[in-house]
Amino acid sequence: MALIHADDQARVSASIQESAVQGTPWIEEFRVSHPVRGTLWIEGRARPTPQSDGSTLWYGALVDVTDRQRLEAELLQAQKME
Repeated sequence: MALIHADDQARVSASIQESAVQGTPWIEEFRVSHPVRGTLWIEGRARPTPQSDGSTLWYGALVDVTDRQRLEAELLQAQKME
């Protein structure tokens, strides 16, 4: 959580909590601060699985979608210019 951009931390934390409570899949896009590459956009997808001890085990993946975010922003800007 410390690497998640400060503006996204509360939203990501709340969505994880909601997913855990409701037992629904978690899907979220957010920024992280990478020490070498700077700000990256990440897409997270996970499925909470309640455990017998009351904890939650998460199965999922995090994917770097920075290039996709950049291309979407460029497309939006080009559409505005038209």
